[in-house]
Amino acid sequence: MNPHAPVENSDLNNPTAQPTSIGALNEAKQQHSLSTMFAARTAIAKASCRKVVQKRAMGGGPKPEWTGIDATVRSVFPEDWQLAAAIMGGYTTLYLLSTLASGKKKAPPAAAAPSSASAAPSTGVPSVNSPEFENYIESDAFEKMLNSEDQLSAWLADDK
Repeated sequence: MNPHAPVENSDLNNPTAQPTSIGALNEAKQQHSLSTMFAARTAIAKASCRKVVQKRAMGGGPKPEWTGIDATVRSVFPEDWQLAAAIMGGYTTLYLLSTLASGKKKAPPAAAAPSSASAAPSTGVPSVNSPEFENYIESDAFEKMLNSEDQLSAWLADDK
């Protein structure tokens, strides 16, 4: 058998076929070393790209070491939710105290002097804000005004 003879095509397509020439043997060694080199390079690249990421659940991890005023506050309120509730309670207390303190300073409003706006219009209907309005609604004059289209339209015109 000639060592430099070409390899048949059927041998190239069969992966279990043994090379029949020295050239084919050298080519097979090169392909094997190249594939091994690329496989090693890929494995090294993948290993170097991996980053170690610590997975934490919500609020996980070690508790911090508190110092100073934080240590004093955290000795009374060790959990975050307790501290948040204490802060909100403090603000609410300040708000309530400020509203109570400012509520006592206000003097009752003086009796308002009657103004020209409370005067009865030309139709004889007193102002809604006046004490006579309640008596007017209970009287027959109110019913007559509602039944009379002329009086009602005059009252609406005066009201504008």
